[in-house]
Amino acid sequence: MKKYSRREFVGKSGKYAVGVALGIPLVCNTPLRAGEKMDSWRDYRVSGLKPMMAVASKGTPESNLNAALKAIGGLGQFVKKGERVLLKPNIGWDRTPQQAANTDPELVAEMARLCLAAGASEVLVTDVSCDWGPNCMKTSGIQAAAEAVGAKVFVPQNSDYQMIDIGGIVGEWETLKVLYQVDRVINMPVCKQHGGTQVTLNMKNWLGIVRGNRGKLHERGIHQSIADLAQAYRPTLCVLDATRTLMKGGPKGGNLKDVVKRDIIAVGIDDVALDAYGTELMGKKAEQIEYITLAAKKGLGEIDYKKLKPVMVRG
Repeated sequence: MKKYSRREFVGKSGKYAVGVALGIPLVCNTPLRAGEKMDSWRDYRVSGLKPMMAVASKGTPESNLNAALKAIGGLGQFVKKGERVLLKPNIGWDRTPQQAANTDPELVAEMARLCLAAGASEVLVTDVSCDWGPNCMKTSGIQAAAEAVGAKVFVPQNSDYQMIDIGGIVGEWETLKVLYQVDRVINMPVCKQHGGTQVTLNMKNWLGIVRGNRGKLHERGIHQSIADLAQAYRPTLCVLDATRTLMKGGPKGGNLKDVVKRDIIAVGIDDVALDAYGTELMGKKAEQIEYITLAAKKGLGEIDYKKLKPVMVRG
């Protein structure tokens, strides 16, 4: 299997942009094979999809997800029979769903169910939690909900990591190996406030794939670190959970008075655009968030999400 250097990857990313413009289907992912060194970026996207973004509201997490996916052509464009799929929700905190610090469990379970119904051979769910992992999986409700529909939820152990050269100011870091062992990755962050970066959405959710002293990433430059991670890992699909938004006290939260019930789910293939939309939900502008502007300057997506003409539907 051919491996790609970063220079070759950037070239492929350019071809991806052309593919989107021309509507040409393109699968860039190259799953890891036995014995292969894990030192390259990963692109799990499928191009040629229009519309590129949809927002569903006023329904349940499940109905909003289904309505939004239908508006962009259905999950069958993203997940094929026999593929292994990784769901990457935010499960960072020992918090209940009502506290809005983690992705809604019903949303994660419905996505897992839909992937399996589309023919996925396996659906994996994990995160590198900030609080003690087993508690986060349980208290968040994600483990029970996802396992009930047939997904495999796991707390990463030492053997689940390997040093990966992510590049940029991140450099080499202990990263989840499962990212190199699946065919599709669906990023599923919760939309909330963050004390260090103002908001945490799709791109910042990539901090949940590395372990160790993540405080060093803040010291090196957290916004640039997020943009570097977003360049290294391009998800198949982004599902932004704004069922509840934590408006203050993030990222951990805890006070129910800081939570606003919105009942919104946004889906798309442009994580910069999705983050720009989520930032708006949080009462800010994308241009105020440094990592979003850095990612846009890298050519990772469209900061003016309205240019994508997102479809607005009722869940």
